[in-house]
Amino acid sequence: MQRMLRVISFGLLASVCLGSSVQERPRRQTAAEGEGNNDLRSLTIEELCKNRQPDEFFRLTTEGDCRDVVRCDRAGLTGKIRLAGVRCPNGLAFDVLRQTCDWKAKVSTCDQLETVDQDPNAAPKCDTSQCILPDCFCSADGTQIPGGLEPSQVPQMVTITFSGAINVDNIDLFDEVFNGNRQNPNGCQIKGTFFVSHKYTNYSAVQELHRKGHEMAVFSVTNDGDENYWTGGSYEDWLAEMAGARLIIERFANITDNSIIGVRAPYLRIGGNTQFEMMADQLFVYDATITAPLSRVPIWPYTLYFRMPHKCAGNANNCPSRSHPVWEMVMNELDRRDDPTFDEKLPGCHFVDSCTNIQSADQFGRLLRHNLNRHLNTNRAPLGLHFHASWLKQSKEFKRELGKFIDEMLDRNDVYFVTMLQ
Repeated sequence: MQRMLRVISFGLLASVCLGSSVQERPRRQTAAEGEGNNDLRSLTIEELCKNRQPDEFFRLTTEGDCRDVVRCDRAGLTGKIRLAGVRCPNGLAFDVLRQTCDWKAKVSTCDQLETVDQDPNAAPKCDTSQCILPDCFCSADGTQIPGGLEPSQVPQMVTITFSGAINVDNIDLFDEVFNGNRQNPNGCQIKGTFFVSHKYTNYSAVQELHRKGHEMAVFSVTNDGDENYWTGGSYEDWLAEMAGARLIIERFANITDNSIIGVRAPYLRIGGNTQFEMMADQLFVYDATITAPLSRVPIWPYTLYFRMPHKCAGNANNCPSRSHPVWEMVMNELDRRDDPTFDEKLPGCHFVDSCTNIQSADQFGRLLRHNLNRHLNTNRAPLGLHFHASWLKQSKEFKRELGKFIDEMLDRNDVYFVTMLQ
């Protein structure tokens, strides 16, 4: 992976300026004129680059051999926008979801550009006069603090989540992280959220975690390994996987307080409008799967009554386009640079264990503290630290560093470790 990133970095140095040629093309044709959803070349640069991060690579067309992508670049003192082109080496293709070159056999996104198809019934843009707390929240770019508060008035919330089975292999890890001695500034013990998959789960352990005040949410019944199963799943598939998982947890862990209200899709593969229609029908309150691209200011959770305030990054570009009465506990990408002051930009990561450049406890500690400060010093949007238990279990040093970080933050009076529901 590091080699692939170096390939992209080299490609940027040899970027081809495409600004003039694209700008002279006509504006978007209609489908009747022969322009489908597999080509963006009829758009102007301004249309292509609107609300797009400068380090996001995307395709202009799905024609060709899947090697060519571009990004928006502000060049020179005038800040004029141009397109900088990058080509992967022979034998490789560009994966728009992972934002890197890889062996062509491993890239399944050659037929994707970067956006969901236009929906004639799409949710409207945010209207703050109609979207009122506590039932609805939105903002134009997703960065505004709910209630119009100033950052100094808002505690910094940190959500620690684990996704997958709960059993004898990891319950000791959870007991160490949430040891009963770590308390938030208000005197309450820190809590976490567990997205539980059915396979290999010990429901006595689930019951005990719930008894201690941790939040249980669903991560599916089967945890099916075919990522396309989730992207293209039918209403009945999502109903069986998520509502079915909730019924199983409630029955076998004896959870009777109707507190299982959250969903996370395996592999972070959103099921589009179908998933959210099922969630609304089954009275799920929130989803925690959609990812927001790395940006200077992170995104606050929002409701999906109105249009998403950020691009559909990853998730197989299958984000919901219509209005749904569901909260999105958005996953802000982590900045994984070892030294953010000097290092070149790298694509962000969603799960902590997907930050593949983190190889030592010191690097892990810097990752945690830098991202905490990034949230704390901007708009104090909740910082999500999302884990798979096996990653922490395999390294005592990483586990020790996480505990050290938690204790250090709890010495402050403005950082709280809470559940998604809280």
